[in-house]
Amino acid sequence: MMPYTNQGVGYQSTDTSKNAAVDLSPKASTIRDFVIKYLKRVNCPATSEEIAAGIGLDYVSVQPRLSELQASGHVRDSGQRKKSRYNKNIIAWEMAKGAQGELFEHLASQRKTL
Repeated sequence: MMPYTNQGVGYQSTDTSKNAAVDLSPKASTIRDFVIKYLKRVNCPATSEEIAAGIGLDYVSVQPRLSELQASGHVRDSGQRKKSRYNKNIIAWEMAKGAQGELFEHLASQRKTL
């Protein structure tokens, strides 16, 4: 299982990944909130590329937050696939049933933390 910071940012087993996760933690919570607000606003499945464009951020900032949101039970794979900018099938994400999109305090107790 991937370790997570207290703020729910996942990182790999290297020291550089762990340090990057700690540095990113304050921003990651805000990005997750943007993702949740976007999915609620559009009210239909959206790809990480569509979400990134919709909130004005780069894909590389959004995709890891979607993985964290999925791990926390806030978003899920809708089962739909759409074409990426590279013409590959990618997941269209949606809010998980019952997910409210609050902050991630519960992650600290559910995940291995720093």
